Amino acid sequence: MQSAERLNLHRRALQALEDSTKKLKVAAQLLRAGNYKEAERLQDEARTERNISVWLLAQGKNRLRETSSKTERSTGRLHRRAPLDELLHSRS
Repeated sequence: MQSAERLNLHRRALQALEDSTKKLKVAAQLLRAGNYKEAERLQDEARTERNISVWLLAQGKNRLRETSSKTERSTGRLHRRAPLDELLHSRS
């Protein structure tokens, strides 16, 4: 369950990052066309999307830490903590 939740967070973070990139590309086109007001609005939206992406990735990382801590406490042993990317890509 925890892995599926982290994978979902990772996917949502990537989607927000992709949306941000698209908005920045459109904003650049608008700047070249001289539409500064709309370009600025899109840049602000892109910044918000990137912030969302960073927040979602942090949530996934926190969930991974929580899971690792619970495993360590329940078994009494320390386990190698796999990077988030390694865990997420193993489920794809």
